[in-house]
Amino acid sequence: MLAAVTAMQWPTGADVQRVAITSSLGALWPPDPKWCALPGASCGDGSTHTRAYTFVRTSDGFMQGRMPIPESVIDTLMGEIRKPASTPTAKLFGLSSKQIKTLCRTPQRNDLAMLKHYFDQRYFITDSEPEVTAIAYLANGQVLKLHSATQAMYALPWTITLGSITYRSYNPKLSTALAALLPAEDLNHDFLKGGGIPLGAGTFEFGCR
Repeated sequence: MLAAVTAMQWPTGADVQRVAITSSLGALWPPDPKWCALPGASCGDGSTHTRAYTFVRTSDGFMQGRMPIPESVIDTLMGEIRKPASTPTAKLFGLSSKQIKTLCRTPQRNDLAMLKHYFDQRYFITDSEPEVTAIAYLANGQVLKLHSATQAMYALPWTITLGSITYRSYNPKLSTALAALLPAEDLNHDFLKGGGIPLGAGTFEFGCR
């Protein structure tokens, strides 16, 4: 699969006509009143917070509502999608062996084993449910989809689908590129940049057994 991903002719920022992003956080209690008051926000029964964003190409570049978005932000996002990272490694995250050993409570045989254990969602101890979906609509009619519903740092891994190709990416720069499209008040903004999952009342928690 990695060979097929590497060999693909991946789209660039110039191919993108529109990007739609949905950012949500489930099991959040109490509801965040600031989030619920934001345009496009939906709080449901108070336990799930969702906000949608649309970025449309115009003759002057991309716009999100009336706000101009630099095309370089879309270029960066598409560039990181083209960099497959199929395995989580210490180098990807700039972590030392000592830092990796603290990711989970259960010791593992080496750094790679610990990272794989960490990114296995069966071992997470928080009930928060972050989810981010980004869909890029391309000029040739194709649709590129990115989806994450994980609790690990940077919301990794991402499931990326284009046509018949689907693969997972552990590229943290892909997450930070998506964060650059979200406003700072989005509940997943800091999480995408490597921070913890917000649990309400200004507190953060994430970790694994």
